[in-house]
Amino acid sequence: MQLLIDLKNGFITGITHPPVSLAGNTNGTGVDMVNSANLRTQLVIQTGTITSSGLFNYTVQESDDNTTFVTASDTTNTNTGNINTANSVTILSFNRSKRYVRSLATLVSGTSVIASGLFIAQKSPDGSNTAGYSISPSS
Repeated sequence: MQLLIDLKNGFITGITHPPVSLAGNTNGTGVDMVNSANLRTQLVIQTGTITSSGLFNYTVQESDDNTTFVTASDTTNTNTGNINTANSVTILSFNRSKRYVRSLATLVSGTSVIASGLFIAQKSPDGSNTAGYSISPSS
């Protein structure tokens, strides 16, 4: 188990969903994980107000080029989660296989949920690309 000592300097973080009212299916923004130390990644989802018993399902997606995303293929860990509790935090932990990640929020029932999503992964200690991805910008 990795001990969390220095979140600011020891981890990559990226917002996929800024705090916003989600009222329908919503793709998050892709987050570049090129300088992560390994493929283990967490999606932290924070909720606020839920209207009319809103229920959303969050799915982790990944991409080689930050354009074409597919559902993460990690079958040993949960990469989806139903969100229906106001003012709470849910963490989805998974092993990714591609450079970019984003979340997909899918409305299951109700009206809306105020939520945000943040990806976190351990940064390579020396800033190098240890996950084996190309560090050239994607086009």
